[in-house]
Amino acid sequence: MIKASCVSLTIAALLLAISLMTGTPQSFAEDKDKERPAVSPEMKVLNKRVGTWNTVYSGKAAEWTPKAFEAKGVEKIELVMHGRFIEGKVRTQPGDLEATWLATFDSGKEAYRVWYFNSQGDISDGTGKWDSKTNTMTWTSEPQPGIVSVAQWRFLSDDTFEWDMVAKDHNNKVYLDMAGKLTRKK
Repeated sequence: MIKASCVSLTIAALLLAISLMTGTPQSFAEDKDKERPAVSPEMKVLNKRVGTWNTVYSGKAAEWTPKAFEAKGVEKIELVMHGRFIEGKVRTQPGDLEATWLATFDSGKEAYRVWYFNSQGDISDGTGKWDSKTNTMTWTSEPQPGIVSVAQWRFLSDDTFEWDMVAKDHNNKVYLDMAGKLTRKK
C-alpha cells in the first residue's frame, strides 16, 4: 500500500512537472488564440522543394561506400508546422532505404538548417547558405568528428533539381561522394 501511494505521488509530481514545462491545456488554448509570427521569407527558397519527386542518384567508391552504386526512388516533401519547416520522406531501391529529413530557416542563427535520419541509423544535421545568383543551397555538416560534408542543391527549374555531396577529412580522404537528380512528378 505504501509503495503504491509513493508511485502515485511520483507519477503525479512527474505529470505536474511536465505540464509546467510544456504548458497546461488552458495555455494551449490561449496560444491558439494568439497570432502566430509570420513565417520567415527565407522559407520561400525551401518551398521550391515541396512536392513529389522521382529521384535517381549514384555514389562513387569511397571509404564509406567501397563499391560504386546507383539507386532510385520517390521523395515526398511537404510543408509542416504551419509552414515553418519542410519535411522530406524518401524511399529508394535497392535496399529499401527510408529517410526522413527536416529543413528550415533559423532566424536566430540567421542560417538554413537541416536534420537527416535514415533506416540504417544514420543521423546528420547541417547548416546552409543560399546563393540567389546561382540558385544553389550549400549545406555543410560534420557527420563524424574530423569529417566535413559539403552538399549542394541546385534548382535548375521548378521541376528539376540536382544535388551532390562529398564528405572528406582534413587530409582530403573521401568518405562519401554522391550525386543525384530529381524530377517533379506531375
